[in-house]
Amino acid sequence: MRSKDTLFSTNRKPFMQALLADTSGDTLAMTAAAVIPLLAIAGGAVDVGRMYYAKNQLQFACDSAVLAGRKTMEGKTMDGKTKQAIQDFFHNNYKEGMLDTDNTAITPSVTGDGLVSATATTNIPMAMMGFFGFGDKGLTVECTAARNIGNTDVMFVLDTTASMLQTNPGDNTNRIKALR
Repeated sequence: MRSKDTLFSTNRKPFMQALLADTSGDTLAMTAAAVIPLLAIAGGAVDVGRMYYAKNQLQFACDSAVLAGRKTMEGKTMDGKTKQAIQDFFHNNYKEGMLDTDNTAITPSVTGDGLVSATATTNIPMAMMGFFGFGDKGLTVECTAARNIGNTDVMFVLDTTASMLQTNPGDNTNRIKALR
């Protein structure tokens, strides 16, 4: 049996009051409303993960490039050979188009004390958040390499035992005099 106050009865409330009072189908409406924020959260997680991975790879490529550049440097100035080594190492370790990145570049420099520095940049598109209006994001890393040669002590140990008093065949002096 039907109630007298249903939406289609002749003895009914005004349409909007009846619609607000009717709770059938509320779950569907709430689920539909929750899907968009859930998709945004999941898309943000995917894009942040991609950005994190791309930035780590960019940092790795930058670090290896300046280390290679510093190793090829003679003295404290950068020449064409050093710049080419930096570019080669960087682009071998970070391929253009990796994770759909573009405009990938490294800009090396050297300070007066022979410290090699570089700034690497790339742009990464938002795979999921692009649907929500977010565009490309720029990634930038910095890296530095120095060549430090520590103090090296060289030590000679002389054998002063009786065997050093002997003369080697073909020599005129004994071993200890020849060593000194």
